[in-house]
Amino acid sequence: MIEGILLALAAQQAAYTFTIDDPAKEEVEARLVLSELAPDSKPLLLTMPQGFAYVRLESPRLTGDVTVVGDGPVIERSGPYSWGVDPKGAAEVTLEWTVPLDHRSVPEIRGRDEYEYPYLNPDHGMLVMATMAVIPGEENVHSVELPIRVDFEVPEGWAVHAPWPQNDDGSYRPRTLGDLSDDLIAVGRWDTHVQDAGGMDITFAFAPGQEQLKAGVVERAAPVVKGIVEHFGGKVQDSYLVLFGEPTPGGYGGSPKTNSMTLFVGPDLPVDFALEGVVHLIAHEFHHTWQRAYNQPVDELRFVAEGFTDYFAYFVPWRIGMVSDEEFQATLSGKLGEAETAHRAELTSMQVAGGPAFFQGGTALQLVYAGGLVTGLWLDLALRQGENPTTLEEIMRAYYASGRWKDNPQATPAQFWETLEQAGFGDVAKRVQRITLSEQPVDWVRAFASIGVPVERTIVPVELSVRANFDGTTITAIDPSGCGGMIGLRSGDTLMKVNGIEVEDEAQVREAFPQLVDGEFVIELERADGTSAQIKAARPEQVNYALPKEVIEALRDAD
Repeated sequence: MIEGILLALAAQQAAYTFTIDDPAKEEVEARLVLSELAPDSKPLLLTMPQGFAYVRLESPRLTGDVTVVGDGPVIERSGPYSWGVDPKGAAEVTLEWTVPLDHRSVPEIRGRDEYEYPYLNPDHGMLVMATMAVIPGEENVHSVELPIRVDFEVPEGWAVHAPWPQNDDGSYRPRTLGDLSDDLIAVGRWDTHVQDAGGMDITFAFAPGQEQLKAGVVERAAPVVKGIVEHFGGKVQDSYLVLFGEPTPGGYGGSPKTNSMTLFVGPDLPVDFALEGVVHLIAHEFHHTWQRAYNQPVDELRFVAEGFTDYFAYFVPWRIGMVSDEEFQATLSGKLGEAETAHRAELTSMQVAGGPAFFQGGTALQLVYAGGLVTGLWLDLALRQGENPTTLEEIMRAYYASGRWKDNPQATPAQFWETLEQAGFGDVAKRVQRITLSEQPVDWVRAFASIGVPVERTIVPVELSVRANFDGTTITAIDPSGCGGMIGLRSGDTLMKVNGIEVEDEAQVREAFPQLVDGEFVIELERADGTSAQIKAARPEQVNYALPKEVIEALRDAD
């Protein structure tokens, strides 16, 4: 075993070449040349990124292993995602490996998280650097800078769209190792549109089959991105790449990277409906770039990273006039109900829900998103009161602009409380801490009353709609706050009988779902693991909240 592996590199150069020889092979051949190594250079650590996608694999997809080219240097694998290389006095080390782009066929990924993973079709593909790049140093090297050169060798006639500066010879130079290991690349035939958004060039790229989205996305998304940039207080990068990959079923979703993001929209969705979701996704995911430019929050702070982000993703389109006061008010009221429902189902705190349970989806994820959003709303209203009022936006600017992240990018709740205390809101910080640590559902009526906001709360029967996506009679995605999710249906369930009616397709499921038997649901199904099950449940009830119009006025920026 190689000992004494270095954790970072200095005074070295890294030159990468990623080659697509034949799209039919669905693979990328990779080469890394590390040069200008000192004669007495100690063993080096090499890693591949982990945790870049919602679904995490136990080991990276590789054909064989990473190998050393030539005699002299020695490589040993030290873990699923790590290697040690001893240069043995060589000034240069060349490594090669092959990545099969078959991720979307892996059972854990297929049908759930495909859009975050690469693919290669005969005419185009999306490359995810995290699945291809072997990086010198630890995985958490976002701020490490060294001379980096990246070449892409692709079939004749194929274009390359990368979010990094380009050299005169066509190669690319990512600013940091973090950029290199995190971003997305479009190769082949994509329909692109470049637009200025607050001083930043944003490229929207649409894969074949996504043409119907282009006009609506460009028209609606660019103003939202500009609004988010203004919300930051300035751009955090010069350019950005937004990819709409090949159409995949399952609603819509998005995943931000350092200088790029990938979005997907199910081909079965009406375009106008899809565009509404996409605008929110872009606002949400682009807001993440602000956070990612500065720090990496721990699980306990996910209520900020996801919940506050979602709050601003609704707030900014409203502020720039794309969403009406009434729509914004209704959204915030609905999130209050979602937060309480998720909290009652999960019976854990927002901070704990941001851990491993978050990646299982369901109510833990909903508690983080909706609970975090409502916490952000409450905090924003609380900050706007008092002798020296401020806003959550200003607090977040101060929080992310803190110089502490240069030494250690890991962000903890304690650092967020400290930011509030330094701004003169120590008591508010303690109250937010109690809210996010509460294992019991938060009494939001009382919480908002404490800052002078009267909130109405009622309980009503839930709408008799399954609120799920199907492939035949198999659920591919389900809203945990919808009626189907509340009675116990899960993604992966295949429905056989719904309320005594045999079902053979999605239309029959939706028609039979509201037809209760003696006031109850009676559903026979097969779980994803092949076991049979029956659900008997009464019609659920849901909690409804109503925020007063004064909340909207309080959130409106002063002229």
